[in-house]
Amino acid sequence: MSSDPTRFIEGVLAILDEGRFTATYKFAVLLALIDLCIEYTTKTGSAPPMLTTAQIAEKVIELYWPQARAFEGAGVLRQNTKGQADILNRILAFQRRISRQGYPLLHEAKSRDPEGFKKLQLAVEWKLVEMPLPRLQNLGDRRSELLYVVGWDAGLRREQVEAAEFDNRILFKAGVADALARLGGLLRPLILRRWVDRVVAINRDALHDPGVEDFLFGCDRAHLAPLLPDLRDIQGGACFYCDDRLHGSSEVDHFIPWARYPDNSIQNLVAAHARCNAVRPVSTDRAGSCPPPPAAKNPARQSLTSDRRSR
Repeated sequence: MSSDPTRFIEGVLAILDEGRFTATYKFAVLLALIDLCIEYTTKTGSAPPMLTTAQIAEKVIELYWPQARAFEGAGVLRQNTKGQADILNRILAFQRRISRQGYPLLHEAKSRDPEGFKKLQLAVEWKLVEMPLPRLQNLGDRRSELLYVVGWDAGLRREQVEAAEFDNRILFKAGVADALARLGGLLRPLILRRWVDRVVAINRDALHDPGVEDFLFGCDRAHLAPLLPDLRDIQGGACFYCDDRLHGSSEVDHFIPWARYPDNSIQNLVAAHARCNAVRPVSTDRAGSCPPPPAAKNPARQSLTSDRRSR
């Protein structure tokens, strides 16, 4: 099925339409699978044959992180029909411990309390292993393995997950990872739309649709501005695109454009002159070839990427 794009997309939509949802976890897991398949694609263009539950947990935290904020006076939007989603509650509690004033950036929170973030990641990993990962592909009462195979079922206990011998691999079916990476641009908007519809339905007493999607998944550049000094230091005070000294109106930019791949991680952010950001082509440099990614241009950023990939 993965070799037929239309049938593959129909299969993913069947998971969304026929699967049983009480929380929004399944949307987050599907998006995490897509984003990680894109992120870990090799230089030869091959997507990874497997991922780990730890990688998925970290990506799910990234997706939910900006959603642990109050929405236009309605409070933090509920993402479970039975109350608030446990993952969102844990993220919110961690954010409040990190910063008593305002909304902390994810990168800032990791730096301030790495041990606390690790505990958060382990808790989220357990919740994903317990709930959505073994159930994601179920169509009604029928169990399927359209996308991947895991080595456990829904009856697993937390102490088993935390044991050293736990097999945390998500093994993709043949061709699925490549299909997720290749068709991510088509699948992502469909999944986001259904996630928004679900949040609106759960919170129908407090809000209507307008503005919800931008709040949940939009890019707020104001929240990226505090990263500018750190990015400037990583780049040695130079603009990422022209290599001249940063001065005046410099800003944080997404190396891979947000519209193409929504990624606010430090690996995808650069400091640049506003004029350079405004005139650069979407995906090529002045010579017409792809510029080197941020990690390739700077050892400090390379170490961040290496640390993340080694988990």
